[in-house]
Amino acid sequence: MTDYGTFSNDRLLSKEEIGILAEWAASGAKEGTPKNAANSPQFVEGWSIGEPDVIYEMPVDFQAPASGVVPYMF
Repeated sequence: MTDYGTFSNDRLLSKEEIGILAEWAASGAKEGTPKNAANSPQFVEGWSIGEPDVIYEMPVDFQAPASGVVPYMF
């Protein structure tokens, strides 16, 4: 159990699954049989959940740093 509880849709790997992946990686991570591969995702053009009511754009470009704090500006 973790510090925040357990969830019914938990997607964490079991120790056995981690061991299988570690063994696969240590053996060179060879590609599997292509016919067993999952299909590539299909993406739609435009908005996939319908057009938004409003689109707001920033009046000036802003570069956010990769880390640190961005001071509040108004």
